[in-house]
Amino acid sequence: MRRLLLAVSLCGIVACSAGQTRIGRAFSTGWEDDGGRSIAALEARVRQKPAAPTADVAVGVGDDVIVGLPLAGGSTWTFEHKLSSRPEIAGSVVVGAGAGELFCLHALTGAVLWRRAIAGGELIGAGDDGEITVVALEQTAGAGSWALAVGRDGTVLRQIETDKKLGHPAVVSGIAFFPWQGQYVTAYDIGAGDEIARVTLRQSTSHALRVGPSLYFGEIGLVRFDEHIGGASRGEASALSLPERELVGTSRWLQPASERRAVTAGATDKVRVYARPTAAPAPLALDGGVYYATYYRIAFGLSATEPGFRWVRALGADALGGAAYKGGLALCDGEGKLTFLDAGTGMPNGELSLGRALRSCVVLADGLERAPSGAPAPSLATQMGDVLRVGAQDLVTAQRYVLRELVQQRDGEATRVLVELARDPRTSPALIADVRAMLASRRTGAEHLLKVLDQPYDYLREVLRPPPVGPVADALAGMGERRAAPLLVKALLDPQTAPDDVKHAAAALVVLGGEGELRDLESFLALYRATAESEDIVEAVARVAEAIVKIAGERGKVIVARAARDTLTLPAVKARLEPLAEGVVIPPDAPLEPEPRQTKKVKG
Repeated sequence: MRRLLLAVSLCGIVACSAGQTRIGRAFSTGWEDDGGRSIAALEARVRQKPAAPTADVAVGVGDDVIVGLPLAGGSTWTFEHKLSSRPEIAGSVVVGAGAGELFCLHALTGAVLWRRAIAGGELIGAGDDGEITVVALEQTAGAGSWALAVGRDGTVLRQIETDKKLGHPAVVSGIAFFPWQGQYVTAYDIGAGDEIARVTLRQSTSHALRVGPSLYFGEIGLVRFDEHIGGASRGEASALSLPERELVGTSRWLQPASERRAVTAGATDKVRVYARPTAAPAPLALDGGVYYATYYRIAFGLSATEPGFRWVRALGADALGGAAYKGGLALCDGEGKLTFLDAGTGMPNGELSLGRALRSCVVLADGLERAPSGAPAPSLATQMGDVLRVGAQDLVTAQRYVLRELVQQRDGEATRVLVELARDPRTSPALIADVRAMLASRRTGAEHLLKVLDQPYDYLREVLRPPPVGPVADALAGMGERRAAPLLVKALLDPQTAPDDVKHAAAALVVLGGEGELRDLESFLALYRATAESEDIVEAVARVAEAIVKIAGERGKVIVARAARDTLTLPAVKARLEPLAEGVVIPPDAPLEPEPRQTKKVKG
């Protein structure tokens, strides 16, 4: 009677046809662990059957329309339908739900394979083995789930209702694999209508998925359904986790199946990780030793074994979805463009277009392979610089992450990029302070630093930011680069040099200045000891006095003493000069300060 009532209940959810609903032992918590024998036997049986081919396709969602694009070539197709959640690509079909209907389309052509009326329920996920499509949905009311196994002709082969929360299912050779309760995967024989095996996993599990010819279970990481699956409950299965490292935002590989995948892509779709596991019989690892991350309009290539980036690239629009394929990453963006990026270099390896702006996008690329583009990649520092020039406020968090990686590059190329960023008007104002601080810490790339000091500030040539004199002065002083001294004096006396930069240039000249700069330093002291209008210029005058004493010795002390005791010297400046002139006796024939070479007023 209970089963009869259940069948009647399900006929209210979905239009019934051939096939009965049977629950049997499926999803029972009273199931007794058999030590992995049944799941190992099932794996050995399934392994003998070739996996059904999948469709390599991108499926975008517009306003009440689905558009599909085969990745290996072919025309786009469209299917108009209201949606309650994002469609799923499963094997060679696309499954969607909305407006009281569940539907299944051929993934490469968009042809309708079947449609069924449903009373409600949000789509959790779907799997397909070339003959049977299994769909899991949330119950409209209550905490449970229900599932359908449907043949290619639309016949419902099996209907299941359970009070357990099902995850994203897969189906292989007529066997449906249902993750549930975060740790179990039930193998359900669709023909027999009952559970035939179960595996208990020691990591969060809400997905069963095909990648290439192999089946995997997991969420944060993956466990492969191979000859070691019988040892899963003992931690002996083939398992793969992403390397532990800092990423931007809350980047996840697989979204928990309990989180509804809305029609419109959100932050979790734009900030995520993509990876491809190796297929059996190869040892389980990340394919090519690489995985990927996206942060809105930025894509990263990351090594499985080494810190830092392999590459980083700015995109034309926010990445809404994608898939890792053998040799690269396919990304679908909000403008409807699909971009293929080479795994090793991040260089574009082709583009396709879905022909319209998209609200969300899903991609399946299990069988896709593309030869490397062969295009030479810019240096990693140059790639980082390109990303850091994208002036968008929503990217600043990721750009600071890139800056931290850039400063780890110890060669002169990174110094060059930092100099360019400090001057480029496209660099976000929110990053300028960070760029200048990192530039001041450089100890390589002196040639690039000297070059920027010798470049004028030129509005007419659209150099809208002046040279970063202060950070460059700090860096060159740290290197002991004596060639910088005449250039720093020039900046010191330039009326366009900002007061903070003047202060740092003066400090650097204490380290780098010599006889060749002495006269100009004396002129600066004579000019600004009585006119310093800001704390920065007062500090600069004090540092220039210190440099004069260091270079000229006793004569320099006399010059500073005269300045300190002159009634025209400002009190703030006098207070800084007096310690340098303490105890100095000024001889009556002491030379006067030189006449200033120019009369100007540094902005305060």
